[in-house]
Amino acid sequence: MDKIVTEVNRKVNMELALKTFITYGVFALVGIIGIVAGALFGRVLGYNNFSVVVILVACSALVVMGGGLVAYLIVRMKKTETESIVIEAELGEESIHAVSYKKGEKTNESTTLYSEYLFYRETKDYVYLFPNKVTALPLKKIDGLVDFLKGKGVKRTRI
Repeated sequence: MDKIVTEVNRKVNMELALKTFITYGVFALVGIIGIVAGALFGRVLGYNNFSVVVILVACSALVVMGGGLVAYLIVRMKKTETESIVIEAELGEESIHAVSYKKGEKTNESTTLYSEYLFYRETKDYVYLFPNKVTALPLKKIDGLVDFLKGKGVKRTRI
């Protein structure tokens, strides 16, 4: 298989962060619903009831956590837009050797066996290889890449 050069751009970052945005957004939404329910519950039982206070505090924490993490992701994504990262991945018989560059300087180098990837996700333009559930190696989609990965035993999952 050929060497695949992938520029990590806004599109790649959005595809990778979409599930995380949704998860953090759901935390914030559940917190807001809980605050409203707690306020209504407090109006009926009185705000001096301990369970109402616990509900309001817990739901406020969800709103702060979810909203804060969404804001953190937005700031992180803005920062990576200005710092272009290029990944060169060479697909061998047993492993993938990947080298990443930022501003033309090598920042990371790794060799990962195909058996170490938990799964891959495929979009229109990219294939993301996940060595764990959090990080991914983005590869620009080329002809035969998906079939090659399937042949190496990497499992597929949908985004």
